[in-house]
Amino acid sequence: MKRRGFTLIELLVVIAIIAILAAILFPVFAQAKAAAKKAACGSNVRQIDLASLMYANDNDDIGPSAAVGPTGAGQVGGWIYYSRFPADDGKAPASYDATKGSLYPYIKSAAIFVCPVDSLGSTSGNSFALNGCLTSPVGDFQVGISTTSLSAPSDTAAFVEEWEAPNATSGSSDDGFYLFPTNNISARHSLMSNVGFADGHAKAVRPESFLAKGYAYRDAESQFCR
Repeated sequence: MKRRGFTLIELLVVIAIIAILAAILFPVFAQAKAAAKKAACGSNVRQIDLASLMYANDNDDIGPSAAVGPTGAGQVGGWIYYSRFPADDGKAPASYDATKGSLYPYIKSAAIFVCPVDSLGSTSGNSFALNGCLTSPVGDFQVGISTTSLSAPSDTAAFVEEWEAPNATSGSSDDGFYLFPTNNISARHSLMSNVGFADGHAKAVRPESFLAKGYAYRDAESQFCR
């Protein structure tokens, strides 16, 4: 007996079912991919965070320093080295060399300094910024402070995904230094941002929660974190 093939209607039904399934599953796959990149970025900032604690342990309890702004370009001694400021002036991105920074010996992977979803950071070589209140100004340089001087390290941000525009979902740090309240944190992870805290833990928070809970608290007089 001759076998009957699919009719046009049956083929159209199958195609329609496949299209519906694709419409349902593709957003799920995209969300899963975004969640994986968010977790990878969180892991990166935590490794940088832990490296800063190891650095302080080897440096008489003094945390890493930072070179900031236009005068910081080309200066060595900061937690990360950069040769251009700012990151997005419409001409060329900042250029970082993580291998010349004081934390690199504790990490030994330049890739850790870049968030997987930060396109500008992948070009510049860095996505993160040291919280300014963990430093004290000495001339044009920001010198690290004693890590044990903090009264609430678990509630004090150490490293953040900095970006100049409030709640921006793109963009990157211009000099690896976060100054509250002048600077903002990125919201590139479904309106959230990864933050590494001074006690070594990291988590994703919403920018508004970050500000409301005072994670970047800076005393205007002492310039120290709480």
